[in-house]
Amino acid sequence: RMTTPSYAGTTSDGAALSLTAGEVRPGSDTVATTAQSLRLELATPDGSVTDLVAAEGRLDQQGKQILLSGDVIVTTETGYRLETAEVTARLDRSGLEAPGEVRATGPAGEITAGGMTLSQDLRTPGAYLLVFNKGVRLVYLPGGVGP
Repeated sequence: RMTTPSYAGTTSDGAALSLTAGEVRPGSDTVATTAQSLRLELATPDGSVTDLVAAEGRLDQQGKQILLSGDVIVTTETGYRLETAEVTARLDRSGLEAPGEVRATGPAGEITAGGMTLSQDLRTPGAYLLVFNKGVRLVYLPGGVGP
């Protein structure tokens, strides 16, 4: 096992990715690498920073992704704060996906959805999209959400 390891890299679309953990237990060919107390930061080329904090994670080296789980909290510079059970983060390109229920607060109000993705906007080079999906409910709060 390793304590307080860190990883930093650049994705194929130019985003800076950094990952730290409180503890990592290396895997093998048949057992995944696992981690505890994770923090992932994704800084995209457009200047936006997205932070993820999770209790645990599992690295899929062949799939070039990490599954963060255990009360995952995602915060964005655009003012969103999301809570979900798990998020898959790509390590080779900018991409986050929450396949299950997401609860969020943001500039428009409170959002609940069955899932969420953050990815490049293929129609606008250099831009990124945060998309809520699978039964989205928005409670609009004029003037935005409190502090």
